Amino acid sequence: MDEILTVMRVNDKFRHLIDFLDSYSTSITLVGEHFVCIADQGVFDELSSLLSDAGYVDEPRPDKEGVIFSLSFGQWDELPPIYTDEEQFWRSVSTGQSVPQNCFIISTLQARVDGEAKGVFTKAELFLKVRQLMIDIADHYNKAENKALLFVGSDDRASKVEITLSLSFNEFSCLDCSEEMPGVFEFAATINLNDVHKGERREVLRRAIVNLLDEPHGSSSDFLWILSNVDKLKIKYQEQYELYFRNFSVSKLLNEIDQKTLEFTAKLSEFISSSQNKAIAIPGVLVAIGSLVKAGSGLGVVLIVLGVLVVNRIVVVSNSMMRDTFDDIEWQVKTSFKKYESIKDNEEVTSLARQCSAKITDKIVKARSRLKQVDWLAHITLLVTILYALALLTWGGDAASKLKDIVLGVFYALFYFNCS
Repeated sequence: MDEILTVMRVNDKFRHLIDFLDSYSTSITLVGEHFVCIADQGVFDELSSLLSDAGYVDEPRPDKEGVIFSLSFGQWDELPPIYTDEEQFWRSVSTGQSVPQNCFIISTLQARVDGEAKGVFTKAELFLKVRQLMIDIADHYNKAENKALLFVGSDDRASKVEITLSLSFNEFSCLDCSEEMPGVFEFAATINLNDVHKGERREVLRRAIVNLLDEPHGSSSDFLWILSNVDKLKIKYQEQYELYFRNFSVSKLLNEIDQKTLEFTAKLSEFISSSQNKAIAIPGVLVAIGSLVKAGSGLGVVLIVLGVLVVNRIVVVSNSMMRDTFDDIEWQVKTSFKKYESIKDNEEVTSLARQCSAKITDKIVKARSRLKQVDWLAHITLLVTILYALALLTWGGDAASKLKDIVLGVFYALFYFNCS
């Protein structure tokens, strides 16, 4: 916070002086190496006041050519952001953290007032912004040598890239960028956005930088190539990030399909187990049939038949409810996996969704078939019980016993066949 306030005070301190120089730029010349001359003696009083406010400890000097003031360090509380030429401007700015909000270059008569971005100031802003971004995403930054070290790994190779984050004045002069630097600041802000994906975005940008540097760039240094192709770097980053996000999404979708498959399989196993428990009641009915032999009265026989009928209805009704449940599960399966099958741009997801849906549906079909077998066995059991009871009441114990042996033999064979 203190640093920001200091920068703001410095900007305010020189703002009016730079604005004044900009308004008289066509009248300004450089005398020697350290003197600025404004070819208009009528500005003496105004210039004297502005210089005093900016920390100039001397007085401007009238001259036959106009009014002169010095840029020597001893004449100022602190050196003003007034530069003799672009090279001096570059030497000052390239080692700092920001471009002065208000500054003036005498040789080219370029002024920057209130952070206006144009010309050489735009190039300097681009350099500083991208350099800071490189420092932020670097795996290691050697401040003494001003080098950023990037490690980028992939399935087929691992790359180590060392980039010197400096430019000579000739390289800086050759740098070409648009006047407005479209999207550069927004791009840097996106990369540094402090959220859970910050690390992934920086990793993707490192990959994009390596891809960009793999392109032939002649005698241009790596950093100059990056600065000259910021728009291309943004496109490569977006492509890489889209690929990363798609792969991440695919993995997530595959995991979701596996999870849903396990959930539906567990539900089916639970209901099938419940159905099997109902089927266990049928052998108990066979025991009841055997007890008919010992039933000495018609009332006992009737009670046993009624008990078998109740068991039959319990099994049949339970299986009917189970079928409704299987219908619901089948509907859920189709609905749940349909959204994955509609993803046309990834065959891996759609293929797995179709396979899992078909596998679970096949299990439901088999479960329904087994319910029918259980129903059939329950009906046969009831029928056998009724026939045997009628034989017992009509022909007596001996004939019923023989009929029992025949019917039960056939029944056991059918029961074994269906259960197998």
